[in-house]
Amino acid sequence: MKSLFGLLKIVTLSVFIMATFFSCGVKEEEPGSNTEELKDREYLLANYSDIVGKYVGHIEQDASAIPVELNIYIVEVQEGIDENGSIKFRPTLRGQYRRTDIVDEYDSEVLDIRYYPENGNIIMSSINIKTQTKFLSFEGTLSKGQMVVSAIKNGGAFGQLKAKIMQKNPNVSYQSTEVDKRSRLRAVYEPIKGTYYASIDGASARMGRSYDFEISVFIIEVESGVNSNGEPSFVPKLMARYRTLNFIGEDDNQLMAVRFYPETDEIVMKSISNSRFTIRGVINENTITKGEIIKDGGLLGTFISKRYLRTVSVSRLDPEEEKRERIKAVYEKIVGDYSGPVMNNEVLVYNAVVKIFIVEEVAGINSNGEGIMLPALRARIIKQGDDSGILDRFLSVKYFAQTEQISMANLGQMNSNVPGAGLYTLTGNLRDGVLAAAIMDHRGFVGDLKASKK
Repeated sequence: MKSLFGLLKIVTLSVFIMATFFSCGVKEEEPGSNTEELKDREYLLANYSDIVGKYVGHIEQDASAIPVELNIYIVEVQEGIDENGSIKFRPTLRGQYRRTDIVDEYDSEVLDIRYYPENGNIIMSSINIKTQTKFLSFEGTLSKGQMVVSAIKNGGAFGQLKAKIMQKNPNVSYQSTEVDKRSRLRAVYEPIKGTYYASIDGASARMGRSYDFEISVFIIEVESGVNSNGEPSFVPKLMARYRTLNFIGEDDNQLMAVRFYPETDEIVMKSISNSRFTIRGVINENTITKGEIIKDGGLLGTFISKRYLRTVSVSRLDPEEEKRERIKAVYEKIVGDYSGPVMNNEVLVYNAVVKIFIVEEVAGINSNGEGIMLPALRARIIKQGDDSGILDRFLSVKYFAQTEQISMANLGQMNSNVPGAGLYTLTGNLRDGVLAAAIMDHRGFVGDLKASKK
């Protein structure tokens, strides 16, 4: 009996020791363990690390090859919370695409990426594609640092991208992108900066005659938000100044916004103050060709322009003084004495002398509250051989140098008993030193004057 009890004690002790051993050596996975999550992360990071880097290549099209750069990198995307209430993150691939020849609307386009390491297939598309009106997408293969993918732009075929890895650690920081964008914009804008001289082709001109003008294309800096450090960001922007050289008028001096398309070398300029005035052309190798000036929706004229200064032509005078000088330069060309017959139905009415001269008149108030004085034209018409002074009148003059049209008038004697008494007008043109105008007074048509400059 004693031996039986001893045997039972030995068996019970052995079972207890074995149970204790197995309970300590084989531990079940507790709820909320991160093991699977960690395994998943390790798998993704291992596969993604093989393809991250900077890829450089070209999008091959039928007639051209577009140089591009694509940075592939890893970001952590929140993927809910685990059983312990902790935030879960999942490694995800992103791409940053840009052309390296120009800055366009897709510059620094951010892409979502799906990569299949089993067969090397890769799919990339613009991030948040459902909310965008423009998008890019790519599909193809990536193997051993060589990428061959078809490119789709806004739903249409854009070419085939062939690129190879050039750097394993891509730099896609905001700061470097900002600096790089600035330098690339300047690289595009600097070659076309300068002052261009041109003449409107008289055969194409709406007025039927040519005139000279210059276009100064220059670069300014405009604020484009703030960077990650809260500092203001600036980007270069093209502007232009259009100025006529031998006439003054409504559009003789225009500051213009500029859009340049380096893919086609097309340049478009639009007046900031007059939306009805635009200039367009093709700018290449110091020349603007196929130039057109559009006003009020119609063609004002065509031109070809040559760059004669690589710097921007800026007046040494302030705006008020410059305007004075330009007006004076135009008016001085027609100042002088013009003499000739006044004819009515081939009958001589009288011989006349028209003296055109410059006066100063108030044209407004400047920023200092001072009167702005600008040159103005006046004229005096005298009947030759008449000492009575009946035909000796002083007239205000309006001269349109762009069309060479001229008009002169006085408003008559408002206190006269004769309706319109004293009313006297000349209307015509002044071209190549010849004044040709129809003369009217309060009685009607007087005759046609054709007077030559002495």
